[in-house]
Amino acid sequence: MSLSPDALIVPKLRHRIRRADCVLYEAGLPDAWLREVSLHARRLPLPGVDDAWRLPDAVLQDVIESIHRGERVIWLVWGETLFRKAQAYAVGCLLTAGVEVSLLANPAAGEVPMSR
Repeated sequence: MSLSPDALIVPKLRHRIRRADCVLYEAGLPDAWLREVSLHARRLPLPGVDDAWRLPDAVLQDVIESIHRGERVIWLVWGETLFRKAQAYAVGCLLTAGVEVSLLANPAAGEVPMSR
């Protein structure tokens, strides 16, 4: 039995997206999540991060300005591997700035939906 893409949208994360003003997301985010984000928040795709997982300056500046305006910003990270790689950067910068980081499971890789 396979899950439909919409079944991957965990209610808790759907609620977070609906409350967000701005959503950062990784390349490869499933279409079901992109549709959900498009309905409720300003999308901020990450054009790419370097090997040290530093965000491009323009993206980081946009995030900081959004937070200063009082907007709720979340970062959707696709897959456990990406989450673990992004953790070091996110904890040091985005989380301390007030960005909520949520992990989206990749069931094809045997991951379980969850949030952090």
